Amino acid sequence: MPPKPLAKPLKPIHVAGLILLLPICLAAFVVGIVGMRILLDEDGSSKLSQSAFGQLYKRLIAINPFFSALIFNGGMIGSMFCVTKLIEHAKAGKRAKQGPQDASLTSTAGVAAQANKKNK
Repeated sequence: MPPKPLAKPLKPIHVAGLILLLPICLAAFVVGIVGMRILLDEDGSSKLSQSAFGQLYKRLIAINPFFSALIFNGGMIGSMFCVTKLIEHAKAGKRAKQGPQDASLTSTAGVAAQANKKNK
C-alpha cells in the first residue's frame, strides 16, 4: 500500500469553520453525557432529572429514543473530527514553513532517500 499523501494546509475559511464547530460539538457531547445520566436515573430522584433540562430531555427522548445516541455520538465524532483536522492543519503549516526541500524529507520516500545519502 502506498504511503498516505501529505496533507496540505487548510484554507482560512475551513479553519474558521472548524474552530466554530468544535465548541458546538463539545457542547453536544456534554449534553449527551448529561442526558445519559438523566436517563440512567430511573426513579427521577436526582436534582438533574427534576430540573427543566431533565424534563425537556426526557420529553425529547420520548419522541424518538435515537436522539440520545445522535446527540452523544454526533458530539463525540464531530469533536474528534475537528481536533484531527486542526492537528493535521498545524502539521501541514509547519511543513510548509520548512520549505519544499525539507518538507519532502518528512515523507517516507524522503526519509529513505536521506538514509541512502547517509550510507554513501
